[in-house]
Amino acid sequence: MLEKRRLRNGKNGLPTTGKASVQRVTRPTPSPELVRCLQAVFNHWQTIKNPVKRAEYSREFVFHMTDWMAELEGLARFFRHPDKFAAKQAELVVFWLFTHALPHISAAGRIMLGELSDPFDSLYRNYDMPRKPGKSRLSHAASSKRHLTATSRA
Repeated sequence: MLEKRRLRNGKNGLPTTGKASVQRVTRPTPSPELVRCLQAVFNHWQTIKNPVKRAEYSREFVFHMTDWMAELEGLARFFRHPDKFAAKQAELVVFWLFTHALPHISAAGRIMLGELSDPFDSLYRNYDMPRKPGKSRLSHAASSKRHLTATSRA
């Protein structure tokens, strides 16, 4: 069962819908069972002898595997019921998957397995995807934060 923890508001937190005193954005907290299972996965693949380093890397692995649980839940809802998502909500589900979940997945993979190869790197390395004028990753991220709460409730 997923427990919920409150996120910070303000500069280092996620925005709320404007009803900050009533409604807060929450992110799932991994259950103790999930943490133990992920630690077992890490321990199966890693052979670090130093117990302090092993515990540190195990914690980092679990963090990177669980910090994007909200994005995973949003993606699962979107895949199960795409008809319930407005275009902007669908865009944000994919955007946050790429900008938040994917870096965590990559970090967890490097912690557990060391060097990771990208089998698609040579296919898309020089692919210059045209973008809409004025749509940079950072400006899009800033404008997208306003809609994050609506996406998480879809």
